[in-house]
Amino acid sequence: MYSMTGYASKSFEYQGFNILIEIKSLNNKFLDIRFRLPASLGYSSPGSISPPGGRSSRDAKASPGGGPSGGKPPGSLEWRLRKIIKQHVKRGKIEVLISLTAEEDQEFTVIKSIIDRYCGIIKKIQDETSFNIQISLSEILLMKNLLNPHEDIIRPDISGEVIEEMFGETLKAFQESRSIEGEDTKEDIFGCIEMIKISIEKIEKEYPPIVDKFKIQLKEKIRNLVGEKLDESRLIIEAGIYASKVDVSEEISRINGHTLKLLRTIESDGSCGRELDFITQEINREINTIGSKVPDFSVAENVITVKSYLERIREQVRNIE
Repeated sequence: MYSMTGYASKSFEYQGFNILIEIKSLNNKFLDIRFRLPASLGYSSPGSISPPGGRSSRDAKASPGGGPSGGKPPGSLEWRLRKIIKQHVKRGKIEVLISLTAEEDQEFTVIKSIIDRYCGIIKKIQDETSFNIQISLSEILLMKNLLNPHEDIIRPDISGEVIEEMFGETLKAFQESRSIEGEDTKEDIFGCIEMIKISIEKIEKEYPPIVDKFKIQLKEKIRNLVGEKLDESRLIIEAGIYASKVDVSEEISRINGHTLKLLRTIESDGSCGRELDFITQEINREINTIGSKVPDFSVAENVITVKSYLERIREQVRNIE
């Protein structure tokens, strides 16, 4: 059993770059996957990753998961990562963040190459025009994003397969976090089911004597009205009618069946959240019927207990995949 909420973060070092991959998820009725990738990674095909027309990573916004490919071309890195997620996750709002940061030596190399390029452009302008351009290093360093190459300048030579391997490790940790929370949820649901079973057993024992109690009360009322002239056969008929009205054996039998189904579903593999929610609704319907049929305080107490534990289960089920 997996919870729909989970989190994992892993950092990797590769060819002078720090690569951070984060995966987190929240409750959602359906599967919604959103990515936040550097532009140099977002549209890559298999093999080496290259920038899409110089588009900066700052322009790479979170992309929603509407449709099989999430709007991204088949073969792109995002498309492939989305496909991997769908193999393991069935429901929930998934957010994936991948960020690149150049290590110090790599950052210096990138900045120096950019400064050399700027200086070359300035010299070419001076050679081909009459302008005498005087510019200091401090002015060059003020140019937009020059000192933040990890944001807009980095163009790493990292294959899509390498990113997928890193992503696979992070996804494994993410699944483990969901599994741990799912097991905790399972244990809590088991406890609730046990309390429900105890209350149902009490109802099963308590409702038959109610008929005998009704028979005694009815007999007393008739005697008060007609004296000792009591028609026993009529009394038996009335008691039988009442017994059929308060008979909840079928409801109890169905609740026991649903409870068993609940336990089996929890122990099954795969996505089970929606089925568990449906089963709890069925149990709730049956216990409401019992509450309306049997006008007895002790039974009513147990009905309330069952309903409270059912509500607790339903709250937990909302977080199950």
